Amino acid sequence: MPVEVLHQIQYLCKNISKVEWSGALFYTTEGSIEKPEFFKITLKTILPLDMGTSAYTEYNLDERFMDFIEEDFEERCTWKLGHIHSHNSMAVFFSGTDMAELNDNAPAHNFYLSLIVNNAMDFLAKVAFIGEAKKDIKDVPYTAKNVDGHDYIIERQDFEVNSQKLFIFDCEIFSDLKVLTVTEQFIDQVAKIMIPKPVKTFPRQDPWNKPWNKPQEPWKKPSLPAHTNNQKSLFDDWDSPYTPDKQAIEDLAEYDLKAQAIYNFAKDLFNYSTQELYELVDIEEVLDLLAEYDLSPQEIAKSVITDYAKTFATHFPNASATDFVEYTHETLDLLEDVVMMYPEIKLTIKTITSMINNFISHETKGYNAAK
Repeated sequence: MPVEVLHQIQYLCKNISKVEWSGALFYTTEGSIEKPEFFKITLKTILPLDMGTSAYTEYNLDERFMDFIEEDFEERCTWKLGHIHSHNSMAVFFSGTDMAELNDNAPAHNFYLSLIVNNAMDFLAKVAFIGEAKKDIKDVPYTAKNVDGHDYIIERQDFEVNSQKLFIFDCEIFSDLKVLTVTEQFIDQVAKIMIPKPVKTFPRQDPWNKPWNKPQEPWKKPSLPAHTNNQKSLFDDWDSPYTPDKQAIEDLAEYDLKAQAIYNFAKDLFNYSTQELYELVDIEEVLDLLAEYDLSPQEIAKSVITDYAKTFATHFPNASATDFVEYTHETLDLLEDVVMMYPEIKLTIKTITSMINNFISHETKGYNAAK
């Protein structure tokens, strides 16, 4: 990837960062595709042709393409044609839609290059081509049944078998993209500040006698300025029973913190994007992005349950067994609210429910045995 093409990609991703873009990708080759390990592709330029949506982009090779070729026909007619598109803030991967695009367009080329990029300057490319298997089969008998039910040959015929298969090679990409070079000490310093801060939770009696996280400091009511004259205020005779006590206010604040933390945890369970969670406003936006990965319900459920404990520990590092059960049930309630719009997570809900029921059963047995 020459610097000129790298700069074109950077410019496109900077100016079209919220949605996908796509275009024609021109390149030349060295070596033979018959020896792919020695086959070299050099990108020449990009012809931008479409600014799409957050999840889709398409274009036609119209007069813009013809005009571009005719500007320098002698050279550009020797270039080979491929495809490039962005995944904006998502990771680079070949989705079901991208694989279908390879399958649709590869037959029109001796070999076909497709490159996917994103705003983080991650690159992924594949070369696809069609292979054919042909075979002539001579004198093939057609058989039928006689009155006794036995086979007999009624006719012979020659056949030609022709089967096609899509072959795909992954590309190793070399570019002049500057690689970040920092010291190990600096990496460690950054890692320390990225550790999630502890989340406060309600103090409560824990039936498993495991520790919980208590508020560090009592809430202090801010003082109001004193009256500077003798004029009686409307609130001078305010009856104290009307106002919530200090503990009630603390509980409300703790509840808001806990609810937000659980909501962020639920979002993170399905977050395959390179975007930070705070950039994704709600769980619906996370699930909309997840849909672009074309994962099956089984793949989603397996991914979520495999990383469930690790993700939970990231968001609630000081949580107890009681917290784990309570927060998981509240997470399930959140997912039940959106499952009608996103039926692909139904299996995930069932899987999490089974997991937490098994956890409760195991912990309860241990608690009863300890008694």
